[in-house]
Amino acid sequence: DLEPNPAFTVRRARLGAIAWVNPWVKSQVELELAGTTALVDAFVVASPRPEIALTMGQFRVPFSRQNRLPSKHFQLPDAAYFVAPKYLVDRDIGAMLSGELFGKRLSWYLGMFNGNDPGANQLDNNDPYFLFAARVEAAPLGPVPRFEGDLRKLEERVDPKVAVGAGWMHNRLEDKHFNRTCLGAD
Repeated sequence: DLEPNPAFTVRRARLGAIAWVNPWVKSQVELELAGTTALVDAFVVASPRPEIALTMGQFRVPFSRQNRLPSKHFQLPDAAYFVAPKYLVDRDIGAMLSGELFGKRLSWYLGMFNGNDPGANQLDNNDPYFLFAARVEAAPLGPVPRFEGDLRKLEERVDPKVAVGAGWMHNRLEDKHFNRTCLGAD
């Protein structure tokens, strides 16, 4: 016999800040305040030109388009992982080179991360291996807005937008005695 337990729940409450050091260096910090307070993002991006940027700190691993977008730009409240989240890495500590070419019609990402278990929020690498990730995205009809869907104003939707991408991620999990390689396209 289950008794009803009416309640309100706050699943996600985040506080963040972005600071521009100069025109091509920015830093970002974001905290999760729902439940246990935890650091979500803490990174610095140096991008002297759109063709190349260096990101260092804790941030999203570049595997899928949805994983490259801030969660506030999702159409639904949570990410649509096609594989159980325990196999994909959302955020990790590392460094990434990235860039945009041909008027933002081609984006590329190449990163090296600690590769700890997803959601571990660990400050150091707990094994001698690293996680490597790469992603490429093409937007042949022009730059695509940084939203999960086309959320532009109706009068701005005069031309269609489309993006296709592919991601790769690999690391060795010594404590689980296997190599993890993920390939994806979206």
